[in-house]
Amino acid sequence: MILGIGGLFNRRGHDFRPDELFGLSHDSAAALVRSGTCLAATEEERYNRDKHSLRFPVNAIQAVLDTAGASIHEVSEVAYYFEEGYVNATLAELTAMNPARQFDDARRQVIDALEDSTGRRFDPNCIQFVEHHLAHAAGAFYDSNLESALVLVTDGNGERYGTSIYRGSVSGLEPVARYGRDQSLGHFYSTITKFLGFGLFDEYKVMGLASWGRTDALRDDLAGLYCLKSEGNYSLDYKAVFQYLIDLGLRPRQEGQAVEQVHKDIAAGCQQIVETITTHILDYWIPKVGSANLCLSGGVAQNTSLNGVLLDRLDIDTIFIPAAAYDGGAPLGAAIARDVEINNIVAPTQYSTTPFSGAGLGSRPHIKQCLERWHGEISFTELNESDCIESAVSCISAGGVVGWAWGNSEFGPRALGNRSILADPGSATSRDRVNSLIKKREDFRPFAVSVLESESNRYFDFGRVRANMEFMSFVVRASAIGKELLPATTHVDGTSRVQTVRDGNGLFARLLSSLGRRTGTSAVLNTSFNNSSEPIVQSADDCISTFLSDDLDLLILDGIVVERRKERLFENNTVTIELPTVYSLAASLVDQSFVYELVPTVRPDKGVAISEAVVSVIRSGGEVVWSDLSPDLQRELLAAWRRRSLRIMPAC
Repeated sequence: MILGIGGLFNRRGHDFRPDELFGLSHDSAAALVRSGTCLAATEEERYNRDKHSLRFPVNAIQAVLDTAGASIHEVSEVAYYFEEGYVNATLAELTAMNPARQFDDARRQVIDALEDSTGRRFDPNCIQFVEHHLAHAAGAFYDSNLESALVLVTDGNGERYGTSIYRGSVSGLEPVARYGRDQSLGHFYSTITKFLGFGLFDEYKVMGLASWGRTDALRDDLAGLYCLKSEGNYSLDYKAVFQYLIDLGLRPRQEGQAVEQVHKDIAAGCQQIVETITTHILDYWIPKVGSANLCLSGGVAQNTSLNGVLLDRLDIDTIFIPAAAYDGGAPLGAAIARDVEINNIVAPTQYSTTPFSGAGLGSRPHIKQCLERWHGEISFTELNESDCIESAVSCISAGGVVGWAWGNSEFGPRALGNRSILADPGSATSRDRVNSLIKKREDFRPFAVSVLESESNRYFDFGRVRANMEFMSFVVRASAIGKELLPATTHVDGTSRVQTVRDGNGLFARLLSSLGRRTGTSAVLNTSFNNSSEPIVQSADDCISTFLSDDLDLLILDGIVVERRKERLFENNTVTIELPTVYSLAASLVDQSFVYELVPTVRPDKGVAISEAVVSVIRSGGEVVWSDLSPDLQRELLAAWRRRSLRIMPAC
């Protein structure tokens, strides 16, 4: 049994600060593989509640062991998702910048972190380091069930490259082309993201914004950013992008500044550059590799607009993108790469039979115990599956918003029906409510739609190329009737990000069938069950907190229907207020007065100012009678709770 892991090693006082190593590690995760099968896979953020967590995956490791019903002592090998030499060089460079630090090499740090978190001793020889792009490639090809494919890995960077191309066949994965880090399409897109005033991991905002832009407005101006060359080559220096745009007379957008047409045009122009370069690469290499199949992985493979363009433009038969194509999926890919080598696994194969490989919500008694703790705020009723579905359908068809959590969580960044917020795709009002009250997203960003596979061709044009639409990985054109019936999930350019759900495949398919009988449309607006400040919910407590803090109308929790009792939260209740483990309370002296902030430990530059009254509550032990607090203090505490910089729970 092979354990794949990704993340840093920060467990001790001399460890590197997580914010120093975003380039090396983010979206840490763990996966468990045995003889051609993925037993479990999940991201650390779901458990420590630190969005895009780069911390060592202590909780994720335990979760995959528990989900698989395995013991850490059954693990024969641990696969890490970067090369050892690369990690050592990065750590040595940071140590040199601060000689007071203690330097331990990567292997020692991985072993220490594993032993600290699991209590088991590890032989250094059982730790294997896998090239980053190979991990991505293996995770895509050996999950595709394809006998052969061109495998394109495009991200910020691996150890030395921004893009890698592999030939996948019964003989394994053979690298056939590499493109340097300076040419990185991932870093190019991240640079544009920063120029447009967005933050880390906000590339998806640029992708949504691009649909509002005019692709021809800046085409000639932006053409100097890159050059297509023969044999699939190109030039692109992402480090020169800022200066190039400034020399054109464009100015970086400031955070919070209104989004103007020029920003939309920049997004559209740069999205088109990524599409043009990617198509150029593939047009050359597809015939050279000699396969009519394409697998995509790496962070750029999460660009669903790009993926939709490839469906239209490429002369191929099949495209496959795994559910977790980004770095959170690389630990699974690293484990697969090692398992393939050790056990002589030959394509075609499919390691993951389901994307629902994370942990469950717990036993029914455990879920009820969590609900009972919130009895002052909610009421709940246990129902059979059919009645739960009908409760959700009634709420959605009446314009309500439903939190839907059932079974094991999804692996990857998309909500695929087990940790979802659901609303009516035929109602722009429902879309706007989800946007403004719950997700607090920019209005230029579209929502995805989930639809029964048997009905999907009625609403969407999927083109000629076969693709797995189950993981919400493609933007496709909506048909005329799709635009008419699904306005809440049809973007301004007439496209939709689509998840198809196989008929009869589980409760989510039954819910879509029931919606079809009720409304005539077997589709639902589907967005991840979380607000903008937190990862997707994992536990029953996570679900209840988001249900209450973000004004959802109904919660379906593994066979239990949950409703709120009253409009005002915590009225006359005693509550516990505490810092999450990923936040700290910081104080600084400004003009002879203390200023206080709640600070994410990974991003100390992103602190949020709080009043002395909040500080007093935290320092007093955090247990208060809610009605004893002033209205202003209540509002401030609720705002911090919604940002997830404070936890509020009913006192035991």
